[in-house]
Amino acid sequence: MKRFYRLLTGFISLLLTSCTLLNLSEQATHELCQTHSDNLQWMRYVSPGYSYFSRNALRDLLRQAQENSSHKLAYCVVTAVQAEPVSAENEGALVTFAVDEVLWGNCYSAGDTAVVRTLNHAGMDQDFLQGSRYLVLLGDDAYSGYHSMYGPWSFYLTEDNLLVSPFGCAVEEQEAVTASQNPASGEIQWDWSIEARYYTGKTLEEFCADLLPD
Repeated sequence: MKRFYRLLTGFISLLLTSCTLLNLSEQATHELCQTHSDNLQWMRYVSPGYSYFSRNALRDLLRQAQENSSHKLAYCVVTAVQAEPVSAENEGALVTFAVDEVLWGNCYSAGDTAVVRTLNHAGMDQDFLQGSRYLVLLGDDAYSGYHSMYGPWSFYLTEDNLLVSPFGCAVEEQEAVTASQNPASGEIQWDWSIEARYYTGKTLEEFCADLLPD
């Protein structure tokens, strides 16, 4: 009987933990992106995609790819295999991914390899990067020698399949909005927000259900 109660207690604890992960507080979410910052900074230096910060823009991009088979895009879960600088002059880095799973799209299969070129390799730590898992939106631009990756809508994946945006979370979004409304702050006055920040702390399943086309 005691063993049964121990098992029951453990099961209830597991359920509570799982539920908590689905509803992280703002502070817990902020701590999540701070904890994993070493795995994220390099993703800010990936293009194209800087005209796709809003959810509506992303949905339009995915819809167009779905309707036009020549527009190759895929949302993939990948593992970083290696990263190496292009040159000593900080001209970017080449990041090699192994594709683990294709969640949506008309290119790539599990087992494929994708090589992405970043614009800068500052802060890139090979030890942190290698073996890390990411949710990435990839384009099939292999003719250029590299594959395109849409940085604003790509995420680091924790062991619990929680998403972490390289641009932070709702806390950073609120700070950016506040700064943009204060001309004296000296901050750049953006006319858009980085809506991917609101998915930091969400599960992979929640993201797919909310944004990926059927």
